[in-house]
Amino acid sequence: MDDGIIRSIVESTTDVFSTMISIELDKNPAPKAESDLQQCQIMAMVGLAGRSMGILSFHCTPQTGITITSNMLGSPVTTLDDDVKDAVGEVANMIAGNFKTRMSRLGQSFDLSVPTVVVGERFSTRTMTDAPTVVLQFQGGGHTVYVKLNYKT
Repeated sequence: MDDGIIRSIVESTTDVFSTMISIELDKNPAPKAESDLQQCQIMAMVGLAGRSMGILSFHCTPQTGITITSNMLGSPVTTLDDDVKDAVGEVANMIAGNFKTRMSRLGQSFDLSVPTVVVGERFSTRTMTDAPTVVLQFQGGGHTVYVKLNYKT
């Protein structure tokens, strides 16, 4: 995948976490295999449709989702409830929106779908496109999150 696209995903993810969640993520995420996503039980995905298209998904564990939600709401959350699902969906939406803005500066355009959140054990997803895919692992604040981008220009 193009370095400019990967840089845009890294900057979008680290900016959202820094400003909205108060967690500083590493700026040099490790590329990972899709099989690494199996350790996550929460996934939020946003569709990208237009001249460029694909799927951006955000993956984390329930404990990380709870921490994200607590930080976003400014009050403690202790269980994987609807607030956590909503917050994780909003994180994916903010990363995708930030990514859209950055990609528009590179002459690429697309619209975003509303986020879809999936919670479960050992699920897998498959996109119906031959677009290149990258999975990036970010770490920060004692947590690990993944962003997967399936993107075609």
